[in-house]
Amino acid sequence: MPRARIPHARVLASADSPFLSLPPPFLAPRLLHAAPFPPPSRTASAKPSAAATACAHAQQKKEQDSFCPRRSHGASGLIGLRYAHISAFAHQQTRRYATDSTPLVRGVDSLPQMSRTSRARRVPKVLSRVPTASLHRPPPRSAPDVIRKVPSKTKTPTSATSHDERLMNLRRRRALATERRRLDIMLSYEPDTGDAALMQMGRYRTLQRRLYNYSRTNPTVLDMGRPDEPLQSSRLLFRAFAGVARNLYPGARRSSHAIKINHDPRTKLWLSHIFRETGIQEEEPVWNNWMALEQGLRQTSWPRMLLYLVDRKPDRALQFLRVIARDPSLEVNPPILADTLEILARRYIKGEMQGTSKKSTFVPTFCHIFRQYLADTKPVCTQDLLLSIARLAHAEDLKLVYHLIEDKVFWGYDTLLHWANTFGKLGEHKYALFCLEKIVRIGNSSAGKQDLVARERFRWSCALILRESVSNGQNYHMTADIVAQFLKLGVKLDILLYNVIMSNAMEAGDYSVAFRVFSLLEENGVQPDKKTYSILLHGCSVAENPPMFRDFAERCQKKALEWQDPWLASDCLYYEYICHHNHSEDMEQVYSILHRTYSKFFAHERLEWISAGYNRTTQRLAMQRELKSESETSDQGSLFEPQPLLEPPTVAIYIMLQTEIQRAMAISTRHVWDLYLRFRLVVRERQNPLILELARNPTVWNAFLFAFCKKQQFANASHLIKSMPSPNIYSWNIFMQAFFKTSQIQAAERVYHIMQTRDVQPDQFTFGVLLRGYARAQRAEKIGQVMERMDNEKQLHPAMLQALSRMRDRESLMRELEQGRLRKETAEKEKVEREEAEKRGRWELPRFKPLVSLSPRGDVEL
Repeated sequence: MPRARIPHARVLASADSPFLSLPPPFLAPRLLHAAPFPPPSRTASAKPSAAATACAHAQQKKEQDSFCPRRSHGASGLIGLRYAHISAFAHQQTRRYATDSTPLVRGVDSLPQMSRTSRARRVPKVLSRVPTASLHRPPPRSAPDVIRKVPSKTKTPTSATSHDERLMNLRRRRALATERRRLDIMLSYEPDTGDAALMQMGRYRTLQRRLYNYSRTNPTVLDMGRPDEPLQSSRLLFRAFAGVARNLYPGARRSSHAIKINHDPRTKLWLSHIFRETGIQEEEPVWNNWMALEQGLRQTSWPRMLLYLVDRKPDRALQFLRVIARDPSLEVNPPILADTLEILARRYIKGEMQGTSKKSTFVPTFCHIFRQYLADTKPVCTQDLLLSIARLAHAEDLKLVYHLIEDKVFWGYDTLLHWANTFGKLGEHKYALFCLEKIVRIGNSSAGKQDLVARERFRWSCALILRESVSNGQNYHMTADIVAQFLKLGVKLDILLYNVIMSNAMEAGDYSVAFRVFSLLEENGVQPDKKTYSILLHGCSVAENPPMFRDFAERCQKKALEWQDPWLASDCLYYEYICHHNHSEDMEQVYSILHRTYSKFFAHERLEWISAGYNRTTQRLAMQRELKSESETSDQGSLFEPQPLLEPPTVAIYIMLQTEIQRAMAISTRHVWDLYLRFRLVVRERQNPLILELARNPTVWNAFLFAFCKKQQFANASHLIKSMPSPNIYSWNIFMQAFFKTSQIQAAERVYHIMQTRDVQPDQFTFGVLLRGYARAQRAEKIGQVMERMDNEKQLHPAMLQALSRMRDRESLMRELEQGRLRKETAEKEKVEREEAEKRGRWELPRFKPLVSLSPRGDVEL
């Protein structure tokens, strides 16, 4: 068919040429003429043919109306329909100058679920010759003669954005299905399924909030200014609390759409009146301003104000909550208070209100509100609120809170387990056992109780309680009673609990009990694991006479080679270090023994830099030949059986480096400095990952510092402590003790001052260093000041008593000690009084003045 004659040939030129389809900005007014093909009138009664209908289907009627002016033209209606997409496409090339982001023609890449062949059939041939990127430019809002270049405010969706949306929707659907299953399980146990009764239950409200968040398919805007009736029982207020809670939980925020709350504009005016000229801790002025409002206004407006504060001003929410809880004229809905406390507790845990509101007053506020409003409705508190209370309560307040809510709230399995863990970390094993007993009583049958006790989380809680019961070096005698309580609950002792029992015995020095328990493992059908041998071997290493456990150490070496466990091998290496370092004067012999033990387990490549200055290659090869010959001739070949060498942990590297430092100290101070330079060079080259990891810890630097100070190389020690990544308290103690031993009192005091200026808190060893140094210098006036900072147990230590016995002026010493004792008793008494006053300030509610008389109209008319 011959081509139709079309005026304005520039249109076809723009459509056929990809170069002209992207004109520069100064050509835009000439190329953006209106389309010469008018669309058919919407009022036309004649129906087009099938071919014309198929061509017109490629463009939406709205887009035709936007780009094709309604004016008569010489071309027929069929020609206009046939070439309508050409004129539309011509305008498509200039859409980068448009101001609207609505697409005109869907690009080839945007056609969903279509193969390449089907896409080619659906897209016109004219479109297929033009770059795809030009198909996504937004159209103008109208068809003016001149279009200005205005940047679009709407971002074009990218593939990454669409991917994030699909991922979010996938997570949302999964979370929605999970919460629905949880709700069905919960409702199956509830006899009363009425909405009013269920809304009094914290579990139900939590599930409903999550269901509301996950069921929305688009962002939501909640308008809180529309209804004028009270919001205490409305669904709108419940959804608003769901929107506030969504932002506090990362999982809900990633898996649901955003919720924006448009608060009542009157709320801000009411609150500005209530909080005018009041501090964050002032409650009486807030109370007076609140009571100045008309009673009806207070009753209808307090939910809106509380919601606004929780959402926008959370630092004022607790202050407002403490005020309205004292107003006897309010009719308060307990679920609103419980949900508010949950949100505020979550904000405190996330650290969003630090420095603006007292965190210590939250738990007492919860207790006051609980007694007054929440205690009568047992399941009103949510499980998240109870979990947060355990995290926010002071150690001395946690038992008081537990006694208050013990039988007045609904306890979930995980909530009780969390409280048991919290009590266990505080060393309160009795209360922790109370929580475990409550968990067992949840089960309705013996099988159900056994299932609750057999869970891994329950066993780990038992191990935590048993371990922390002796964390302060006391209450070891309670281990047997705690284990007996576990057995009454139905707990079966496994290797985890056995390891804790043996660890407690080893720390207490009860080696006979530890090895007796170890011998009973096989009788009870329990196999020891790697941690079992490590616990026992470490206890043997810190014993008074480590060589007496030589047989067990050799057994641990066999297990380390059999299991290929680098940490158990490191414990074996440490045992050898302790045995020979404290009982041998020949460092070459100690060096040889430790290198031989090291060669059994680990490769020497990580230690090549240490032997660079000592020519140890020949000795290392001789050790390897010796080990090989022993493996061939020994009857117990399993001990020296060739095994693949392990990658040494940083602990093993540190032990060998410590041995090298001590060996260098036995030779000369120059060797220590050379070893330090090689270590620093290896750290700077960053080619040895184990050395880099070891250098991040100040311990290895302290080993060099101790060597320099012991040899009185203070210049090298000063250079080292300046170049250390982060000196700790042990670094300063070593440095200060070296100056005291050389009678450089002013230098030692200068080190102590530098330590304080760097915010490094002194420990009891620091005071011991000061006391011994001042006793050596006969400074009685300083000893009294140090003694009042020391613990009573440290004062009676034999080293402290021996240092004081060197004082020649006993009369001055006794006078200073007595004055220090009096100052210490006074400081302790003041500390106790401050703690009691602080506790009373937390728990006592402020005594407000009597209720003021209200004016008929109120002070605020809004």
